[in-house]
Amino acid sequence: MIEAEVKIRARGSPGDVIDWFKKMGFREVGECFEEDHYFTHPCRDFKSTDEALRYRIEKCNDSVKYFLTYKGPRRSMGVVKVRDEIEVGFDQSTFASLIEVFRRLGFVDRYVVRKRRIAMSKPGLLAYIDIVEDLGLFVELEGILDEEITKKIVSSEWFSGFVGKTYLEMLLEK
Repeated sequence: MIEAEVKIRARGSPGDVIDWFKKMGFREVGECFEEDHYFTHPCRDFKSTDEALRYRIEKCNDSVKYFLTYKGPRRSMGVVKVRDEIEVGFDQSTFASLIEVFRRLGFVDRYVVRKRRIAMSKPGLLAYIDIVEDLGLFVELEGILDEEITKKIVSSEWFSGFVGKTYLEMLLEK
């Protein structure tokens, strides 16, 4: 699968950003807490290859989901970041066993990114309002981003600039 996204630094409160998206015709889909653990490996430098291998624990309401995700090198198309992405979901026992296999093969889950994510949608476009631990407020957009909505975003009170880096890269720079 190909992932295409735009990341934006936001200012103000999450509620203000959510209200803005509602005025633009988005509906709130749900809220989750996500904890992403990024692997390193002694034989492959994911930073130099611009790849990522992570597992995610996603807690939404009363459910917990587990995912393993590979992200390929980024290709930039203006403010849009495009990359290959392979994601597989698992039940808890399978997931725990799989992570143990990775550890025994030399992978180390060295870095963690935690965020509260509010998902919003309208036809053809998803917006995620992310409150990232130790980084702050961001918006990620996935889907068809036309010129009209882009102009509205850039002129909004909450817009604070496009971001080309991942949350992990920003945390490591701190």
